[in-house]
Amino acid sequence: MEATNHKPSFRAALGSAVIVAMIAAFAALTMGAARTASASPVRTVTGGDETQRTLVEEALAAFDDAGLVLPKLRVEIRAHDRAACHGYRAYSEPGDRGDTVALCFTDRFTLLHELAHSWERHALTDEVRAAFMALTPGQVWRDQAVRYNSQGVEDVANTVARVLSASGPDPTREVGADDLTAYRILVGSPSPSARR
Repeated sequence: MEATNHKPSFRAALGSAVIVAMIAAFAALTMGAARTASASPVRTVTGGDETQRTLVEEALAAFDDAGLVLPKLRVEIRAHDRAACHGYRAYSEPGDRGDTVALCFTDRFTLLHELAHSWERHALTDEVRAAFMALTPGQVWRDQAVRYNSQGVEDVANTVARVLSASGPDPTREVGADDLTAYRILVGSPSPSARR
């Protein structure tokens, strides 16, 4: 017998995604999929100029407005040099005294993406991660040996950043139905712009 590799059709994957979204929505309502509250813990912003610090404050406000609670956080605006960020544009890492988000390039999307990493580490349950991963079969949650765009954790950060970018006073991106579905699974509620 010849082995075959069957990939699910887009329609089948979408049908599965709708079922997963419904399960995740129920879980969010009954179990609190993502932890939310009215205010995030202490935040410190260091470095940068006034324009850059304002961008950080606006990004933090976008998380507050969306009800996405960030952990205790230190945002460090560093030189426009990837060497100051371990070769990346920016990164987020947990620490004993809170998370650190280091920025070597301060654009809104990159900042929202890195803040989303801090949020997901502290807010998502295993059930929500599994529901999100069901939307993207064949991916792993986090594995540095795997390409960036094949990691669920990066899709989460991109999804949150795209939705929050489109929800601000000066939207910078269009958000598709797939992102809105994924966001609802992650957060348990519609995007901030849909709630207005």
